[in-house]
Amino acid sequence: MTKKRVAKATSDAGLGKTPITIDSKKYSLCFDFDAMAAAEIKLNMELSAAGSEERVNLLIALAELNLSSVPVLFAAALKTFHPEIGFDAARALVRADNLYIVASTIQHAWGAAQPEPAKNPPAAQAS
Repeated sequence: MTKKRVAKATSDAGLGKTPITIDSKKYSLCFDFDAMAAAEIKLNMELSAAGSEERVNLLIALAELNLSSVPVLFAAALKTFHPEIGFDAARALVRADNLYIVASTIQHAWGAAQPEPAKNPPAAQAS
């Protein structure tokens, strides 16, 4: 039986990497839940500090990539293998000239982070 590793906030070479090059520098994206949760908390704190009642849900943002969610998701996915790059610095790497390639790479990284479906999943039962 093959075990699938769950991504943690570490530079473990066994985690899935999705490569992207920005300004001739190579980066590796990896969605790990700790990084996603930290990004969501940071964004919601920023919104609260700005007096906004709006809140961010990154699971919804993944399904609806847009101009505001792509930099945030990029920063979250970058954190695992590039912890030296701060959240704001990572968001600043996403610009109009690379937005579409970053969005596409985010989609690939998210797909790579999903576990393989069970071959014989248990039947769902109502409790």
